Amino acid sequence: MLFERLAEAAYDRSGDVRLVINNAGIETIGFSWEIPDSTWDRLLSINVRGVVHGSRIFARRMIESGKPGYISNVASIGALGMMPTHAPYMMSKHAVLSFTECLY
Repeated sequence: MLFERLAEAAYDRSGDVRLVINNAGIETIGFSWEIPDSTWDRLLSINVRGVVHGSRIFARRMIESGKPGYISNVASIGALGMMPTHAPYMMSKHAVLSFTECLY
């Protein structure tokens, strides 16, 4: 998996990773019912699953190290607002905020 290879490379190059910043995001514009399934799937995969997998892969190794570590997930203002023509983006950023609160 991509994130596992990234984590491996980061640890090989830098030693312990103590700070991870997940900033995944693409946007689309349109009414929810007009946006194709493939666009919804791609956006949610990148915006939500990217953050989840980045956190999951690095958190495991950070915890195993026994040293303090920090994960910052960037959700943007989209996590706090609503716009009718930006539903997929807004929904994904609300999910990132919720996931981050659960991770904490």
